[in-house]
Amino acid sequence: MKINKLLAFSMLFPLTLCSCNNNVTRQYSLEAYISNLPFRDQFLICHLGDLHFSTSSNLERDFEYLRKVVYSYAEVKNVNPNIVNVGKPALIIINGDTFMNATKDIVVKTFEFFDSLEIPYAFNYGNHDLQGSYTGNFINNYLLNNDSPYNMYRNPYNDNVFGNSNYVINLVNSLGQSQFQIFLMDSNCFYYGDYDSIHEDQIAWYQRMLLYFNGYNSLPTNIDNNTFKKSMIFTHIPLLEFGDAINSYHDNAGNAISYQDNYCNDLEEFPPSPMNSGLFDTVLKYRSTVSISANHNHTISSDIFYKKEGSDWPVRLIFGEKTTTNLYCEDSMVGATFYNINENLQYSRYNSPLYFNITKVHVPYEGESSIIWQNQ
Repeated sequence: MKINKLLAFSMLFPLTLCSCNNNVTRQYSLEAYISNLPFRDQFLICHLGDLHFSTSSNLERDFEYLRKVVYSYAEVKNVNPNIVNVGKPALIIINGDTFMNATKDIVVKTFEFFDSLEIPYAFNYGNHDLQGSYTGNFINNYLLNNDSPYNMYRNPYNDNVFGNSNYVINLVNSLGQSQFQIFLMDSNCFYYGDYDSIHEDQIAWYQRMLLYFNGYNSLPTNIDNNTFKKSMIFTHIPLLEFGDAINSYHDNAGNAISYQDNYCNDLEEFPPSPMNSGLFDTVLKYRSTVSISANHNHTISSDIFYKKEGSDWPVRLIFGEKTTTNLYCEDSMVGATFYNINENLQYSRYNSPLYFNITKVHVPYEGESSIIWQNQ
C-alpha cells in the first residue's frame, strides 16, 4: 500500500504510518497506466460522484437509482439508448467518495453492479473511500484482480507515482490513432488534518504521459493550441483555482446561476486543499487539458471557462453533480454530468472553444429527470 493512503488513517491510527516506510517503488512503462477505448464523435461520458455507500445505505434502492441516472441522458434527450447509440454512455467516471463507512460486501456488490451495466467504468479515489471495515488496499486489490472487460482501473503496484488512481483512458479513432485522453488523478485523502492535494510526482507523471501520447521526448520549444492532443482531468478534491474561478464568475454574474457560457450554483462555502499543487500552471503550459472536473462539495455545481490572470488558455472548471442522496445534499441538484466529446472543435455563441458539450441532469429518485444546465 502506498504511503499516501496511510495518511488518511494517520489521525486515527498514527502508528500505522511507519509500516510502509521500507516499501521499494519502481518506475513502470507508461503503457501500464493506459486503458484504450474506441472513439466516436459525440463520445458520451456519464460523470458520477459522492455516492457515499455505507452500512446505512439502501443498496437495492440506490442501485436502481444509479441505473436511472446512467440512462437519464437518453431520457432528457428523448432517445432510446437501445436503438440510438448516442443515448447510452460510452464511459462512466466514478469520481471519488463512492464509499464511506462501508464493508467489503458493499464494495464488491457496488462493482458487480457497475459490471452488470456492461458499460466501461473508471473508478477514482476520494478522501473517504478508505474509511471502511476493510484494509487500505482492499478496493485497489479488488479492482486490479477484477478481469471484467468494463473495468478500466489501472494502478501499477508500488510505482513511483503518489496515490493510487492515476491512469489514463485513451480514446482511439478508427485509424488506431490516439484522439483524446481522459486523465484520472488521485487527489489523495488528508494531510496532517487538512485535505491533501495532487503531488509533484503526479504532475511529473502527467507531463510524461502528455509527451508520450504526442510523440515527444521532451517539451517542445514552441507550444501553440495545436501542439498537443486535447485531454481532460478528473480528480475528486478541487484545485485552489476552482475558488478563483467561482469568485471571478460572481464578479461578472452576481448571484445569477448562469452567465453567457458559464454556470455556477454554489450553495456552500468552497473549502479546497490549502496546498497549491502546481497542476493548474502545468496545464496552462502544455495547452492540452481543456477541463478539470471535481466533486467533493455536494452542493456546488459549475461549468466555468476560467482564464487565469496572465494566460489566454481557458480551462473549464467543472463541479460534477452529487449522485444519490446519501449524506448531505440539495435534492434539486442530485444527478449526473454528461460530456459529449466532439470530433472537431466547435465554438459557442460567445466564442468559447467547445471540445465537448455538457448536459447536467437532475435525476430524482421518483419522477422524471430534467436538464439543469446545457452549454449552448
